[in-house]
Amino acid sequence: MKIEILLTSILVITTIPAFYWYQIRPSRIRHDCSWSKVVDSAIPAYPTLTEKELIEKNMLQSCEPKLAEVLQGQENPIIKDFNTHRKSVCEATNRKTVEEYSKPREAVSEKISWRKATNTEYLFCLHDKGL
Repeated sequence: MKIEILLTSILVITTIPAFYWYQIRPSRIRHDCSWSKVVDSAIPAYPTLTEKELIEKNMLQSCEPKLAEVLQGQENPIIKDFNTHRKSVCEATNRKTVEEYSKPREAVSEKISWRKATNTEYLFCLHDKGL
């Protein structure tokens, strides 16, 4: 009678971990690998800033070329055209920044959603988890 109880106890003690390792764990991994987490980052709020405040905070670039670039541009028309183009791009970027900060922006919280994993993501996840 005691031997039967001992054998039953040993059977239960060895069966439960084996059942977990070979049945529950793999099915849980397959389920978790079937979905991919998609996170839309949070966007911080900011107040209205004037152009002067943006300059003070070094948020606008200086669009004036350096003296060496000006001197090189006088000798080479390609460098002169490049400096002119770079200055126009710089000014456009500064205008965009001034326009962006001309009105306040409310904070947007982080958004988390789930989507079905692609086949490549699923197989990589299975391999990564040891299946």
